[in-house]
Amino acid sequence: MIKYNDKIKKGKLGVNYVTDIVDRCDCYFNKIEQENDMGIDAIIEFTENRIPIGKCIAVQIKTGESYVNRRKNECIIPIENHYEYWKNYCMPVYGIVYILNDNVAYWVDIKQYLNENRINIESGKLNIIKFKIKSINKFDMESFNKYFKCDVKNTLPEISYEEASNLLETENIDEIYIGVNSLAKRYAYKKETWDKLIDVFRKTTDYDLISEIIFYLSYIPGHGDLWGQLNFSKETREYARDIINKLNINEVIKILNVIDENGIERGTIGQCVEAIIASIDNSDKLLKEIIKNEDLEEETINSAITIFAYNYPEEFNLAISKNEIKRNWYVELIMESFEEYGGFDLY
Repeated sequence: MIKYNDKIKKGKLGVNYVTDIVDRCDCYFNKIEQENDMGIDAIIEFTENRIPIGKCIAVQIKTGESYVNRRKNECIIPIENHYEYWKNYCMPVYGIVYILNDNVAYWVDIKQYLNENRINIESGKLNIIKFKIKSINKFDMESFNKYFKCDVKNTLPEISYEEASNLLETENIDEIYIGVNSLAKRYAYKKETWDKLIDVFRKTTDYDLISEIIFYLSYIPGHGDLWGQLNFSKETREYARDIINKLNINEVIKILNVIDENGIERGTIGQCVEAIIASIDNSDKLLKEIIKNEDLEEETINSAITIFAYNYPEEFNLAISKNEIKRNWYVELIMESFEEYGGFDLY
């Protein structure tokens, strides 16, 4: 006896759910027929004010409990033999998991995931895509325009101050990123924004997130290679200046540790670090303490020496003459600069 295929039925329910959301958000859902499905179920074309904007993505839709791990609060999409196909596809590829029992779906950027996990996938250690269930990757009417479309367009979601603040309280780094960027770019005029940003800076150990916050903090003292302007008022800037001025030595060390292989040059995160530290009232004393701390990494000490020599040349030379700074190859280079050019210029 021929029976109805439950697998096909589930698949249709997932496709129908996604189709309904896309249609109601005035975008186009172009289904790929099953006989032509090689790992892509549909193409979504986006619009603004119902006018197509020429932005399309491919989607793979999975439906059912087998694609969700409720204990770990994550969704799962098998890679199977789709890796090369998805990786080389001519447009962005997103995965959508529809949890039938909950009538809700969640999305992931498949191409980004494949790129970030390329080594483990190509070595055979990883054969599934797994991603956390979060408020920002929910696929429904409210989140489609707020988060999903913004991710596709690589733009910042338009969320309220309260929502951005709430994202900082989550344990998910992606949500915290959105909260930090939203607060800095949209709500810099609020004094509380800077309290929240510095609080995240103090708590997090994520290198990229620390770098992001340092970039925004550098707008307070400012430097010549910052593009654009944050919308803070004079009062807010002074408030944020006071926050920076109260950074302690451990926090200054944390800032120094963000400087990457590009060092302190124009247009680098190192330039932002230098601008922040140089604006602290007692930065000369803090830097001298850091330079004398032999427990720190050599790169950290050298970065402190760089900022000290650039901003306090007389004190640097005096410290050298008193043997307060231990000489190494880097100190010798700076001293040669003083001898040859009469100073030390970073930029």
